[in-house]
Amino acid sequence: MKSSHPFFHISIISILISLFFLLISLEGCAQAYRPRSNWELKEYSNSRLNIYPDEVRKNPEKFSDTQVAWAGIIKQSKFYKTSENIEVDLLLEHHYFDWHENKNAPPLEYYLSSRGEGYFKTRWFFKKDVDLQYIYDRYIPDNLAIVYGVPRSVDADTVIVASNYVRVINKKYYDADFYHYTPKDNNMGN
Repeated sequence: MKSSHPFFHISIISILISLFFLLISLEGCAQAYRPRSNWELKEYSNSRLNIYPDEVRKNPEKFSDTQVAWAGIIKQSKFYKTSENIEVDLLLEHHYFDWHENKNAPPLEYYLSSRGEGYFKTRWFFKKDVDLQYIYDRYIPDNLAIVYGVPRSVDADTVIVASNYVRVINKKYYDADFYHYTPKDNNMGN
């Protein structure tokens, strides 16, 4: 059935225009990643965002003085108490991250790629007087960690990173299944 009523054509045009402006407004909800503390800002500013684990695996010595920033989903965490501090060893699965925050679909703020470059490990330290329960609740599998550090070695294809800062983001604030981008698809970190 064909409609030639002028109202029908105006309605379609109105809907298309509305969708166009909705898409523009949603695009405007993405903003550059914002470090949450002065310490993180310093480490973020000192990090190379366009170095990835496979590059380090191929030539670890080349990056032994290069600070990187990698997004990884915590797969395993082990806690240790020493006489001076609390330590946590983290095994993380690397995911590409475009270094943007999205405010258009709360509570999700970070959309990682489902793709990445394997595993990396790091160790992070806390003072003895830290709230242990807080640490035990945050540094758990499935939470996201932004790791700022220097790749030191490769052990059985796992890159070992000496951390200068680790920020943990609760799993309810990120998604790593919807987007499938790689650095070649997106000018990430450049």
